[in-house]
Order: sequence, then structure tokens, then C-alpha cells
Amino acid sequence: AGIDPDVERDKWPLLDEIPFDAAHRYMATLHNMPFGGRVAILKGAPEAILAMCTRQEAQGGAVPLAKEFWAERIALAAAEGERVLGFALRHMPDDANQLGFDDVKSDDSQGHCAATRTR
Repeated sequence: AGIDPDVERDKWPLLDEIPFDAAHRYMATLHNMPFGGRVAILKGAPEAILAMCTRQEAQGGAVPLAKEFWAERIALAAAEGERVLGFALRHMPDDANQLGFDDVKSDDSQGHCAATRTR
């Protein structure tokens, strides 16, 4: 795809992280964005990620999270024996240097979700 992982990592420097935790069922990383600002990126069990989101990205921008749609898609993929991972992105304050579990929970003003299947 023409993307160099090392170049991308340099553009999005890691500031802090929450390692995967079985009790919470996700991990999160805090990054500087190349165009300014900071963002937390979450990855984990789709149910855990979706529970922290209120919106999702659509063609015209952010829209309310379609929980039933995602639950149905996750169930279909699981029925086919596929592993499903949830991903979310949360904009953080520009002065954020540390990331904690409370920092990534939904507050209705942040958080966009997506899900993908892996084989």
C-alpha cells in the first residue's frame, strides 16, 4: 500500500499507553498527531470498545453510534469463526501526557468507533 510503518510511527509519536488488561478487555495509546493535537487510540474486544463510544465516522462526518448495526455485524463475523477487534479514537487535551482508564471512557463529546475482522 506504499505505507512505511517506521515513517508513520515517527509522525504519530507515542506519549503513553495502557497495556492490554483482561479486566477491561482493551489497550490504549496516546499520540501526538502530525497535524496538531493529541489523540488516544483504543483497540480491544468490540463490546468493550463500543461501550465507550457514542459516535462513529460516516461519509459526512460523525454520526450517532449504530449499536444494533455493529452488534449484528460482530455476531455475523463470529458465527463465521472470525475474530473481531474494535477500534476507537478519542481526541485528548493538547496538554495530555498520561493516559488512564478514566481518560478513554465516553463523555458524549469524544470517541469514534470502528470494527474490523481478522482471520
